[in-house]
Amino acid sequence: EAAFDGVFDGNGHSISGINVSNKMYAGLFGVIDVGTVKNLVVENSKINGYYVEGYYYYSFVGGVAGYAKSGSSIQNVTNRASIIAATNKPSYGSTSYLYMGGVVGYAQGEIISCVNESDLSQSYSSQYIGGIVGYASNAKLNSLKNTGVITGVDYTGGVVGYAYYGNGANLNNDGKIVGKYRTGGILGYGDDIQISNAVNSGEVEGKRFVGGICGQCDDKTLRLSINKGLVKGVGLYEDSLRVGGVCGFCSVDSSQNQGNIEVEGTYVRNAYVGGISGISSQIRLSLNYGDIAATIDSTLYVGGVSGFVNRNYGVSYSGNFGKINATTTSKTKEAHVGGVVGKVGNYVSNVFNQGKLYSSHYAAGIATVLPQNAITIKNFYVATDTIDAPNAAAFVNYNSTTATLQNGYFDGS
Repeated sequence: EAAFDGVFDGNGHSISGINVSNKMYAGLFGVIDVGTVKNLVVENSKINGYYVEGYYYYSFVGGVAGYAKSGSSIQNVTNRASIIAATNKPSYGSTSYLYMGGVVGYAQGEIISCVNESDLSQSYSSQYIGGIVGYASNAKLNSLKNTGVITGVDYTGGVVGYAYYGNGANLNNDGKIVGKYRTGGILGYGDDIQISNAVNSGEVEGKRFVGGICGQCDDKTLRLSINKGLVKGVGLYEDSLRVGGVCGFCSVDSSQNQGNIEVEGTYVRNAYVGGISGISSQIRLSLNYGDIAATIDSTLYVGGVSGFVNRNYGVSYSGNFGKINATTTSKTKEAHVGGVVGKVGNYVSNVFNQGKLYSSHYAAGIATVLPQNAITIKNFYVATDTIDAPNAAAFVNYNSTTATLQNGYFDGS
């Protein structure tokens, strides 16, 4: 594939009527090497990728470029094209990889001040789909916005499907997101990444890692971000589900969730649901305002802030205002609802819950499951008129003998 290495300045003009079909690298440019594309609108176009067989099947699809290499730059570009990921279907049992973004399918360069307004959709597995970038590897991302409907399978995000790099980002998304597996309103999956100033007001749906802002970004921090859209997790058969208003699995700082969360599924292994994060090692200075409704047949851990705080720094200076209603339909599984954390694995301090809590099994104003190790919960208050469950507690359930509670206040019933 010949790569573009010049400067393409659209001077604010639009390009329309593009029709790209059956290309492994599909876009206005198939591949950008050290080139620059800027000040441009791509609209009223159709860009169809194509899975090309090698050792595996691959397809790279983007409104501007299928693949933007290290040293490339895409700035101030808006995509309004109709993008269909791939026109062919990989053979049964084969391994396929799709990299699809409203602007770039696979990015290693810089993507700055870009917007996607297109709907993206694909139903095969092993995919990386984002409103702006499908897969970001050591890419510089800044000031990005998505308003399109994104439908994917594995790694799906309103702005980035999968990110692996150490640069920060200034992200903004207010589109409707619909996906499977790892799904996020802003970021689908990430490692060694910091995300800041992200906003999502669109719907997000997924089946494995689901978040209003990101699906998963490991232990790295997402900060100064707000989700306003509905986040929906539909559990995958014999797999675990992680759903968060901000992220499915991520550390979060100074962020908010204002959207409601809905979870359902059958034959799911475990489900972790949080107003901010499904699973996290650290959450601080974050608030949940959205209501959470979860009905599933697995073991269920739900928290107004986090479903499960697994390690490191825990939860601090955070709280929940939203109503939580969780039900496990299995006769052998249990639902655990905490006003702040469903399952605690580490330190919790300076937290509160003001939301109503309902559970088919266990409910507590702060946390339900505390492990058998030395942890501390301190400086907390619960102010709600409803903690309704067969096993209900003002502060904690399943307390271990080595846990310590300090400075708690309860005002409710």
